[in-house]
Amino acid sequence: MFDKGVLKLGRVFGIEIRLHWLFLLFFAILTGSAAISGGLLGGVWTGGFLTAVFVCVGLHELGHSLAAKAYGVPVRDITLLPFGGAARMDLRGVAPSREIVIALAGPAVNFLIVALLAPIAVVAYQAGITFPLWLLGANLVLGALNLLPAFPLDGGRVFRGILTIIHRDPIRATDQAAIVGKVIAVGLGIAGVLFDPWLLVLAFVVWFLGDRERLAARAQAGHAPWSHGDARPWGDVGGGGPGGVRIVVPRGVSGWGPRGPVESPPRDQRDLVDWLNARRRADEIERARRDGI
Repeated sequence: MFDKGVLKLGRVFGIEIRLHWLFLLFFAILTGSAAISGGLLGGVWTGGFLTAVFVCVGLHELGHSLAAKAYGVPVRDITLLPFGGAARMDLRGVAPSREIVIALAGPAVNFLIVALLAPIAVVAYQAGITFPLWLLGANLVLGALNLLPAFPLDGGRVFRGILTIIHRDPIRATDQAAIVGKVIAVGLGIAGVLFDPWLLVLAFVVWFLGDRERLAARAQAGHAPWSHGDARPWGDVGGGGPGGVRIVVPRGVSGWGPRGPVESPPRDQRDLVDWLNARRRADEIERARRDGI
């Protein structure tokens, strides 16, 4: 049954797997077009191939999710969309080295599938069956494209993690990764015009989703204003910070909610800057505590 535009398929390792309605529309259009141009056999082949590819996409996202769960990161669900999948997880406070491992887990699954399919594809091809070879190629492309250092692709997340380790500043790292991602998106767009229109879709995803995640990262780190009375999750920061470290509370903070500080409207720009700096410092201390530093 559909719930808010998604079809719940079940749970794997405690993670809910969902199918977006746009995927079904995408599937119907491509399969129908193949049936019109290539007959019933063409439609069946295309439908089977799309199903197999998106099973591999689901396994890709499951790789991310299981790596995250191994580090104690909560994973809400995996949603399959027309042009890929999305695993919803809360990576706030996760060490950049762990985020790199989580990002690499997805493409690693695709390359593992390639290795497993290789001998099958060779034997099948000799028998005149090309389906395994096409599926092998699809996984090779999925793994390779996701390793492009274009945020928010997996390679871009790895790039951001490396920059975070170098700069010790996740916001600066995210900004730089997003800029590189946009440069790559322009290149993909040009390649899409010249060679393959599907690359235009990838360019669109990299450009707009990268910018969206950049803004979300800045908001999570306290680099954007928020409404009066909004309680922000600061872990166990209350009267004292993590590990007994006391946080200097700016004048803009009127009290502490059950999940963190509750702000009052800042009196001037200096109050807002102090408040944002205190939030950022608290996040850094929380990350250090969780990583055992």
